[in-house]
Amino acid sequence: MDSLSSVSTPPPAPTVRLLGDIACPWSYLTLISLHRAFGQELRLEWHPFVLELRDLVRQRTRLLEAVNRYARQLEAPFAAAALLAPIDSRRVHATLLAAAPDQVAAVAAALFEARFAQASALSDRHAIETALAAKFGAVYATTLLAGSTARLEMVDRADRAARIAGVAEIPVSVLDDAYVIAGLQPPEAFLGLAELAAVARGLKERK
Repeated sequence: MDSLSSVSTPPPAPTVRLLGDIACPWSYLTLISLHRAFGQELRLEWHPFVLELRDLVRQRTRLLEAVNRYARQLEAPFAAAALLAPIDSRRVHATLLAAAPDQVAAVAAALFEARFAQASALSDRHAIETALAAKFGAVYATTLLAGSTARLEMVDRADRAARIAGVAEIPVSVLDDAYVIAGLQPPEAFLGLAELAAVARGLKERK
């Protein structure tokens, strides 16, 4: 079995702040890798980073080969047409910011699935609401979209803060607000960092 899909019993799951974009295939695969590592114990916080979509289109041929390879290793569905599907990244980010803390991972997964498994357009409020309603029902989807326009400023602030901090590429995963791991990584890498975080917590508790 490939090392990307073979993991041991996970250590206590840390809180993971994911700097990413639903438009980004590497962010999609990173969330899948995190789920492989921590399962339902994953505690995800979402930090918006607004990707330049023209870069995705320009690099599409090169991206397709690499993304397909890693998607196969993670046994993750990937539709090649997804890279060209229209998306309003800022509004998708704003919708994710409305999710309750224990629902962030599930909402992100649903949006990633709509984009990369189904190549669905997430280009306006109706399209985003339709994708979420398919997973959570119309009432919850409408609730998430309510006030999304007001949250666009929060998205812009978060994106700007990440860039000022030196983030130029995504995804970036921050475990327990202390351990940073950049780019797509196999589940084992997240498990190893989670083990390090658990040891560090234990050492602090002994002091």
